[in-house]
Amino acid sequence: MNKKDPNIAMIIEIVGGYLGLLGLGYIYAGFTIEGIIRLVAWPIVLVVTYFGIVGVGFSSILALFSDPSGVLSIFLAILMLVLALVWTIAVFIAPVISALMLKGKMSIWR
Repeated sequence: MNKKDPNIAMIIEIVGGYLGLLGLGYIYAGFTIEGIIRLVAWPIVLVVTYFGIVGVGFSSILALFSDPSGVLSIFLAILMLVLALVWTIAVFIAPVISALMLKGKMSIWR
């Protein structure tokens, strides 16, 4: 079915994912529907999670004014840092995982 090089598809998927275009490798490899789904879903996931982290950050600032002890604000600030760390790791790992899944899928279809 597929005579495209899995290594090239993997590189396209990783680089595209880092540029916010996850799914380009799938489209290159001929898995168009999956590629388009990833191409549409990835930016949505990035934006929604980013604004979730920013929302927690603003909540921690607002908690400074409503909680005199500052405990809630400290908790929300720590939560924001943890979420930001997880988000950063996910942003760098997700394209690699997607590329490895693509390479495995391509080797099955050979």
